[in-house]
Amino acid sequence: PKELQKNGAKLFYGGQQSALPISESAQELVHTIRHITESTGCGKVNLIAHSKGGLDCRYAVSLGGAAYWALHGLPDGAPLVLNADDPWLASAALPAHVRPVWVGIDSPAAAIRAENIRPQADSISFTIRDEANGCFETTIPAIGRHNIYNALSAYAAGVSAGLDPAGAAAALQN
Repeated sequence: PKELQKNGAKLFYGGQQSALPISESAQELVHTIRHITESTGCGKVNLIAHSKGGLDCRYAVSLGGAAYWALHGLPDGAPLVLNADDPWLASAALPAHVRPVWVGIDSPAAAIRAENIRPQADSISFTIRDEANGCFETTIPAIGRHNIYNALSAYAAGVSAGLDPAGAAAALQN
């Protein structure tokens, strides 16, 4: 927090009760975000969380209100990379001005998917199936399903920004 403040960020804390169920903590967080945006005149906020706070944030975004604040500043047609395997995100009310780019492993709704997943001791190899650009083999130097999602998201963000799909897939190996 000190480094953020040193660089001009104004910090607010969610204040939600950590012992409450995620759905109730998320409602508290949405209330806090509304209060911050109304009292400061700020059009958007950046949510930074860890542990259960991350789950609270994801649920708050799925409620629709927080998604509006978090995404309000994106330009029309901006790509927004989302995990199609996350049931909260899959049912979220997204602002109409963004262009969702869905990634996933299991969901048939994902336009960019990981298939033929082959875990090794210290890496994971898989095929990226991109509906718009074809298939690419890659190996990431990490283990765990969550890192496959991270790699798919990085690939999707890069390709959405204009990178060559084959080059984006190859860059994941570094």
